[in-house]
Amino acid sequence: MSTKFRWLLVGLVLMVAVIGIASATERNKTFTFADITSMDIHTVCGDLKICPGNNNQLVVELKNDLDNPDFFDPKVESDQGDLSIEDHFTCNHVNGEIHWTVYLPKSAELRIIKCHSASGNMSFVGFKTESIRTESASGNVLVDLVSGKEFEFSTASGSIMVKDCSAEFTKVSSASGDISLSSIQSKELKLSTASGSITLKGCSADTPKIRSVSGCISISGIRSKELDISNASGSILVEESKIGENGKITSASGDIELDLSQLPSTGLEASTASSDLILKVPDFGENFSMTLVKRENMGRIRCPFEYTGKSTYRDIGRADYLMERYTVVRGKDGPDISLRSSSGAIIIETATKGK
Repeated sequence: MSTKFRWLLVGLVLMVAVIGIASATERNKTFTFADITSMDIHTVCGDLKICPGNNNQLVVELKNDLDNPDFFDPKVESDQGDLSIEDHFTCNHVNGEIHWTVYLPKSAELRIIKCHSASGNMSFVGFKTESIRTESASGNVLVDLVSGKEFEFSTASGSIMVKDCSAEFTKVSSASGDISLSSIQSKELKLSTASGSITLKGCSADTPKIRSVSGCISISGIRSKELDISNASGSILVEESKIGENGKITSASGDIELDLSQLPSTGLEASTASSDLILKVPDFGENFSMTLVKRENMGRIRCPFEYTGKSTYRDIGRADYLMERYTVVRGKDGPDISLRSSSGAIIIETATKGK
């Protein structure tokens, strides 16, 4: 082998080694910023996590195992306290994973965090901020030990889990993904889903409003001033819960089961068209009024209290329907209870047995 060819071969080997080291380095990047008060993050497929760090500055770590990282050109910039992060690809045919981790400084004072993702997952853990707003197509969202003023989380098909958080206003929405909240404190709470399920455990809110089209709604241990639940075809379960003043629960074709620690002080209204409705209260007290309605010759009513009135009437808008109305009046100035099921059963359970 000639000396010239030998040196050419060595040069090629060194060149390949250098390129390999540069590519490996490009897979892991770190960015450091000071005095960041807001973030605007856009990812395509990259997962995102925001959590506390051990530094006095904000640190962004980027890791990827893409099959061709040369086509990945991320944008990370700051301008007068605003941090922007963006997944950017120069080619559509890139496979692999991308992971963004934002480590917040010890004395972080965040105003607003905005995150948009197509398929990447998002997680927010252990910090304070005034506002978080997320939008996702298919990625999951996890929020844990975060406090602030306004939270808005939305996804099309991904699931959303929020736990051990507090805020003045919380809005969570999903099309087909499930929504799960536990140990949440929020003055105003709005939850909505089309076909995904909604689960609440141990939450406290002044005015929860919960909407679903076909997903099941399951609530346990909620404490609220008012409770407003609406479902089209899914079931509704409320157990071991306390409604302070007013409750309104409706379902078109799903079962409703309400297990309350006590009656709301003002009133309770629950209705379903073709399914069963069950109300369980340990003690109804001495003062309350109750109205039970079902379609004539359909459904059934099981009530431990003696009726004080009974009547029939034509249903408004459906003159061919004859409805039966049963009333119970005990004392005065108590809450008004209204329960209705056209063709399903209405069942009332109480430890007082009507006494």
